[in-house]
Amino acid sequence: MSSHVDEDGERVDVSENEGSGVSSSGYDWKLNRRQTLAVIGAAGASSLTGCLHDGDGEGPGRGETSEDAGAPPAAFDYDPADVIEVENAGAVDEGYEFERPDEEVELNDDIDEATTLSNDVVHVVTTDVTVTDSLTIDPGTIVEFQDGTEMEIDSGGEIIADGTADDPILLTGTQESPGWWDGLYIEDSDSLNNVLNYAVVEYGGGGHEANVHVGRSRREARVTVTNCTLRHSDGYGLFVHRGSSFPDSETNNYVGNDSGPVWTSVRNTHYLDGGSDYLGNGEDHVRISGRSVSGDATWDALNVAYRMEGSTEYSDGELEIGAGTLFLFHDDADFEFDSGSSIVAEGTDERPIVFSATDNTPGWWNGIYVEDSASANNHLSKALVEFGGGDNEAAVTVGRSRRDASLRLTNCTVRHSDSYGLFVHRGSELPDSAGNVYTGNESGAASVSARTAHFLDDTSDYTGNEEDVVDVAGRSVEKDASWDGINVPYRIDGTVEFSDNEVVIEPGAEILFREGAGMEFDSGSIFQLEGTADDPILFTGTQHQPGWWDGIYVSDSYSRNNSIGNVVVEYGGGERNGNLHVGRSRREAFVSVANSTFRHSGEWGVWVHGSSETNEDVCDINDFHDNAEGDCEIED
Repeated sequence: MSSHVDEDGERVDVSENEGSGVSSSGYDWKLNRRQTLAVIGAAGASSLTGCLHDGDGEGPGRGETSEDAGAPPAAFDYDPADVIEVENAGAVDEGYEFERPDEEVELNDDIDEATTLSNDVVHVVTTDVTVTDSLTIDPGTIVEFQDGTEMEIDSGGEIIADGTADDPILLTGTQESPGWWDGLYIEDSDSLNNVLNYAVVEYGGGGHEANVHVGRSRREARVTVTNCTLRHSDGYGLFVHRGSSFPDSETNNYVGNDSGPVWTSVRNTHYLDGGSDYLGNGEDHVRISGRSVSGDATWDALNVAYRMEGSTEYSDGELEIGAGTLFLFHDDADFEFDSGSSIVAEGTDERPIVFSATDNTPGWWNGIYVEDSASANNHLSKALVEFGGGDNEAAVTVGRSRRDASLRLTNCTVRHSDSYGLFVHRGSELPDSAGNVYTGNESGAASVSARTAHFLDDTSDYTGNEEDVVDVAGRSVEKDASWDGINVPYRIDGTVEFSDNEVVIEPGAEILFREGAGMEFDSGSIFQLEGTADDPILFTGTQHQPGWWDGIYVSDSYSRNNSIGNVVVEYGGGERNGNLHVGRSRREAFVSVANSTFRHSGEWGVWVHGSSETNEDVCDINDFHDNAEGDCEIED
């Protein structure tokens, strides 16, 4: 006697003349179809190290699905301030007291010639002052601004406020009240000499966006801000317009500002430095306005989040994102990488890179979209992407129609998408990707083309989604391909046609076919569909209805290496003559078939055209059950 597996996963004994079929004791597709995932995400760490798990950090083992799939572990609450230490930032320590001279001098005229403000008096600004020449402020100088006044640096003007650690400069209000004065406004001065160093600017932001406001629409300005303390603004500590810049700025302290530390454009994000302190404000994040941006850049990890607004479109340059960076995306925001660009975002166990949302709602933002960047440098590693998939196909989308893209994903978690976790277009690639977790996604773990399905790996976890499948769009496939036995089914829509290539489907794979779908092996293809007794391969329909899908069609592939073994094929025979249809008129085909089960076909279990061949004992060494036209037909 031999045995096969029935549709309920139970062992069924059959007589020798009924064939051997898939030999397994109590094989259960739902419990045993998956490979062990003791190492998933980033080596199964207990916090975010590429993926998220509770408890002992072990991923689902064979026959298991994580009980907490689709929800963040309670222990996970990433705060960059916990891992990014900032020391000695700013001009002064908390509690520092300036030595105020006894004498006051009013400053109530515009500055249209070279002028120096000395430290032996207090300079009291009583009206708006416009600077159109060079203004130098000596170390240790105090400048006080009356209610509603400002200092504006216009075209032709410049400000040189170069203090020292022992003698910092103070720009303050005559009253210690946020927004008391309007602030320092560098409107359209792009002088290379503009500098604030070891300066304290406080209690501004009344009539402008920040204590220090740089640039305006259609005006370019610049300033270098180093070792400064920008505090107690009614708005931001620093605002820099998209056409302006603050190059070489570093080691500043932005604290006590009502709206937040900094607001700037994505074009200026690379000027923000990880050595500055952005904590202790009304809103502890850096506000970034999305724009098109180009050029090589590094975005440092800060001790607060980047809060991203609008669409950020990167082109013609490489963006490197520092380990430990946290992004919070606004409603409908995008992060897009176009032609000529690349993204390198490589986190670590202790400092992951997190792409999240301002609201924990699936689809809140659109996601990461590698549209037509085919750079080999594109890499996300030990990163979390969550709450995306708004207007895009997935939280992480690779490629588009008539655009080729490439992205390597390693040890990442992609979750809580309003659509798929991952989408890979038919002309795009996901090379060397491994160890990822796709969970809690509304449409499923991933959607790929038949041309890109081979990039999915069996070290990743695809469970815990609204639908635990990977959707595969049927296409012609001309490149060599190996489909791993991943831990959810592949779900095929349309016909997958292999030609001029070598194809392997690994043990344990489960392939579901939608109505009318099929799998075809054409001229030049060589295939091995070889399961094992412990890990058979299943080809079935999305509905258990004979003839639901067309079946496996070996059209005109005549390689003597073609083989099918330890597989179950069921509910096919729709538009073909059987679950397995070999050959056609004026075309020769060959396949060797052993230890397999063919059942519930709308036609034959196996049907072989007269011009084609298979092993002589094909009808004897396989199992057949409940096929509408009969079990096994070899035409003369």
